[in-house]
Amino acid sequence: FQAEDGIRDIGVTGVQTCALPIYLVEAAIRQVGVRLEGQDFAECLAHPRTIRRVNFMAALLAVSFLLFAITSDAATNALVRFTKPWSDVDRYTFAQLKSVSSPMVVAKGETINFQLEFDPMSRWRPDSAQLKVASAVRYSASETGGLFQFELPGQIDKTTLDYSVGDYHNQIVIEPVARPEMKSLVAAVELPTYLQRKGKESFEVRGGTLSILEGSRLSLSAEMSRDLISAEFNTGKVEPDGNKLELPEIHVLEDNEIRLDWVDRFGLAAENPLRLQLEAIEDQLPTLVCENLPLRKVLLTNEVLAFEV
Repeated sequence: FQAEDGIRDIGVTGVQTCALPIYLVEAAIRQVGVRLEGQDFAECLAHPRTIRRVNFMAALLAVSFLLFAITSDAATNALVRFTKPWSDVDRYTFAQLKSVSSPMVVAKGETINFQLEFDPMSRWRPDSAQLKVASAVRYSASETGGLFQFELPGQIDKTTLDYSVGDYHNQIVIEPVARPEMKSLVAAVELPTYLQRKGKESFEVRGGTLSILEGSRLSLSAEMSRDLISAEFNTGKVEPDGNKLELPEIHVLEDNEIRLDWVDRFGLAAENPLRLQLEAIEDQLPTLVCENLPLRKVLLTNEVLAFEV
């Protein structure tokens, strides 16, 4: 519209079509206003969802930041696992236990004493734990001093063990093996110097008693069925060499007892540790022993009597 001298020119595509007085235009506008009074033009407009979506996202972000602040460790763990789905990051749990090695080696056929212990950083400490052997037999235990104690039947074959405490779940493998045994025990004896015998006499020890000449020096060498990590001889420690043990030399002056305990590389101790009675015998006069010599025998003059002394 272009106002000029009280007249409004209405132009369409640059062509002047009519000229109306101002009061007619005002009357037309008032008439339109009366007809449209009470009408809501907002109903004819498209309802934008942007604001609602923005509000929803703002609320979601607020809740996310609140949860992140309250459980920062869990949120960080979830974020890392989300961004690195193929990594070996463990799932975060509020109940945390000290790790249990897998496979767990136990004595074959013997009762298994299995225990779980809370990690000092655990934020949740449930009062009960559940356990399954071979995904079949179920056991439960109550918490005592931060520990869960299980007494499980002995196993013969390799099997799995599943346990859970609160939101913590894990599985380990149980591998039964035989306890380490002594395969052989060899004694090397150095006789007293007055006998003027050079070198050592070696023989394999059999039985629970060993008689040695008083004043001799005794060395023992043991071979086990499996590599060892530790051994204890009488009251001292012995450093193993694989599955072999060289025990300290003993100066035999009186009767004594030899005690030997050992632990293999799986942490299993011997079922029957060595207990050997050492007997110190006094030297005696030499004796004469004749073999194959009868007390009475008849011979011809041309025959020969053979015997050993």
